[in-house]
Amino acid sequence: MSKNKFIGIISLLLIAILLPENTFAKDKIQKKELRILSYNIQFLPNFLRHIQHFPRKRAPFIGKAVLGDSVDVVVFQEMFDAPARKALIKELEGTFPYIVGPRKNKPKGWKRGTGVMIMSKYPLTPLEKIKFSKCKGIDCLANKGVVAVQLNFDGQPIQIYGTHLQAEASEELLRLQHHEFGQLLKKYEKKNIPQISLGDFNTTKADTALYHNLLTELQSEDGNLTGEIQNTFDSNVNDMQKPTGERGVIDYILYKGNGIKLKSAKRQVRAYQHKWGKKNKDLSDHYALLADFKF
Repeated sequence: MSKNKFIGIISLLLIAILLPENTFAKDKIQKKELRILSYNIQFLPNFLRHIQHFPRKRAPFIGKAVLGDSVDVVVFQEMFDAPARKALIKELEGTFPYIVGPRKNKPKGWKRGTGVMIMSKYPLTPLEKIKFSKCKGIDCLANKGVVAVQLNFDGQPIQIYGTHLQAEASEELLRLQHHEFGQLLKKYEKKNIPQISLGDFNTTKADTALYHNLLTELQSEDGNLTGEIQNTFDSNVNDMQKPTGERGVIDYILYKGNGIKLKSAKRQVRAYQHKWGKKNKDLSDHYALLADFKF
């Protein structure tokens, strides 16, 4: 072996050793776009059937709607009704083989779970599931908290955090849940591994103080919504809600780069509809939220 060739090989080895962790993956992800969806689908437990939300009727149509948007990862909330959950998984598992959260009929009884389920085209590794330390009212019947997983996005690790915060909560309670969520992010924070937090935060964007508290605790960024629909829930037009006049943004897809910046980010509300009852075409009382993150 010539001296110059030997020096060249040694130089390449030194470069590989000295490069920061995830450098090669970082270069790779910069050419990729991640399409991720959050959707509170109101699959409430059977004892609440008196509200006539019929999750088992809606499940197949929800599956087809999600498939139509060609997403890479979807995070569902309120996956409590086991037969509806099973039907939805059957519709989607061919496209999203990696699942973390309640699946099929396990665990038995909705009380044991957060109601959060993550489905992905790419491999998922569970990190942790936490339960919020305090709750109020009927929400205490579910173990609301955060489900954390790591996504292997063509060699680049990305952490996904699915959540559903307390409904009709006091400001004090929501601030506590924001803080506990933020502590979980800090626990798993690593250089060049992005963290994406999404779900139903029950924190209205109109309450600017509480909204900014959420972003501060999670050290994450949000963005404007594109498209005509500017609310993730709207009782004025959604036929699965009573027309109380309430509307706003409470569902989010937040980004914390940890060294990896987004080239572009697009967030849009998706109002999935299909006729499933005499008076109903909306597929949930929430609209879905879709994000395209280009690295």
